[in-house]
Amino acid sequence: MIEILGFEIGMTWLGLAVLAIGAIVLGLVAPAMIGAVVVALVVDAVVRWGTGGSFTGHARPV
Repeated sequence: MIEILGFEIGMTWLGLAVLAIGAIVLGLVAPAMIGAVVVALVVDAVVRWGTGGSFTGHARPV
């Protein structure tokens, strides 16, 4: 058990290390995933606009 500020928390040093590593990995992976989603939306919008498609499901007149 680990004591922090006088409180015992039910976690070993190994558990705390695993949580810390998970937080670091999430901090690195989450921005990349958000970036990938943004790029996918931009590419989709450009392709729809370039091919005459529409976001409403109705093709715009050429």
